[in-house]
Amino acid sequence: MSWGSTTVMFKLYSSNQERDLFMNPTGKILITGAGGRIGSALIPYLNDKYSLTLGDINTSKLRKWVHDGHELVDLDISDIESCRQAYKGIDTVIHLAGDPSP
Repeated sequence: MSWGSTTVMFKLYSSNQERDLFMNPTGKILITGAGGRIGSALIPYLNDKYSLTLGDINTSKLRKWVHDGHELVDLDISDIESCRQAYKGIDTVIHLAGDPSP
């Protein structure tokens, strides 16, 4: 479903186990667009709960999270090789990257 430049996706679960896995991810999580408005609001919530890889085209605002054991990745989502490198060893991706003013 789409409204202007905003896309809304709905997830249908085939089982309660699949729903629980989706709602409670395990392992390493990559957040694309981690330095943006939504990403930077999400990081404090996930900070103590998960091992995070924080990806953004500009990681300067994310450096404060490295001391908590999180990894930073220079990530340009328009570059497929950059994405392949960032996704190595990742179990879950929270994709928040995009052009804020397309």
